[in-house]
Amino acid sequence: MNSPKKKQPPAFNIVLAPAGVSILAMITTSKALLKYNVLDFSFLFSDISKIYSVLMFGYGLWVSFGLISLYYRIIKEKEKIPFSELWWAFIFPTGAFTLATVNLYSFIVSFLFVKILYYLLYFILLIIWFYVLLKQFLVYYNSKKEKINR
Repeated sequence: MNSPKKKQPPAFNIVLAPAGVSILAMITTSKALLKYNVLDFSFLFSDISKIYSVLMFGYGLWVSFGLISLYYRIIKEKEKIPFSELWWAFIFPTGAFTLATVNLYSFIVSFLFVKILYYLLYFILLIIWFYVLLKQFLVYYNSKKEKINR
């Protein structure tokens, strides 16, 4: 008999990935152009990438606050979010935005707020990563244990 699948809320975190990856791409390209002086407009591209990165960072923060309130509401209504392998989808977008924040701090905005934020994001990323890894291990371990007991 097939058991009905648990409903898993979609991983809305995926909207953070394009913001984080595009910030990383702009900063990395800008650094490379400045380092090797590839094109005559390296400084113009650098300025444009700084403006773009700050705007995308603001968008990423706005999305993050929205996601926090959304997940809070889901947890409050359902009391918990059921675990599945899809939880790994929370890791990459959070990691991409964390790396973008670190690069933003080192290349563009050296404000204490951004430094505190990237340490906080690292901490959150590690917690999520360890939690998902542990839960995934327990699911795997319990399924192996069930197969042995059959």
